[in-house]
Amino acid sequence: MTQRRDLSDALARECGVQLKIAQDGTVRCRDLGQRKPLGRDRQLARLDELGYITRRQALEPTAKRPRGSYRIADPFFRFWFRYVFPNRSRLERGRTNDVYGELDTDLDTFAGLAFEDCCREWLGRYAPPDALPNSEHLGSWWSRDGQVEIDVVGTTKNHYDLLASCKWSQTAKPSVLGELLAARDHLGGRATHARLIIFARGFDQRLIEQAALEDVTLIPAHQLFA
Repeated sequence: MTQRRDLSDALARECGVQLKIAQDGTVRCRDLGQRKPLGRDRQLARLDELGYITRRQALEPTAKRPRGSYRIADPFFRFWFRYVFPNRSRLERGRTNDVYGELDTDLDTFAGLAFEDCCREWLGRYAPPDALPNSEHLGSWWSRDGQVEIDVVGTTKNHYDLLASCKWSQTAKPSVLGELLAARDHLGGRATHARLIIFARGFDQRLIEQAALEDVTLIPAHQLFA
């Protein structure tokens, strides 16, 4: 643990800005050369090579140059840069309860990133092929302006055959389905026949009823890797 803490301190001093960008995913790869000196861009590439961060691409069936963003790959660093690094001053003053309160409120959001990875892994390796599409490629997608994002998308040839929302909330609400339907409409004709899936720990009864009407598959978290 001490070695990891020392290493994360070193990374914060050398590349803290990049790692913050990688964590929240708001800066896309094509912007890096414009916003940061070339040396910092090389630092990102080096961190990617070492496995501390990973580059995600917006999966599109026909994109020649897919959009990308960096995200912290190591769960320890992801936690450290989200909760410890920005709160070190308060933690050093002993205000641990304040920081813990904020952490507890945000923890579902933080865990949601790992849950997305689990859902994507399950779809790629363990999903029953007779019930769900056997997509050629799995990834995620977001619009150029960042206003629309889909946690998991699957593509086969030149169309989307799977769109999924992953919610690490105790109970997914009907609004989750509304957002997924809106995202499908945003993709247009390439996603018209895509299978819609919602992963969550639990589902609101109204969502269960609406999902049945829209032929949307609901998969509870406890069924993954069971």
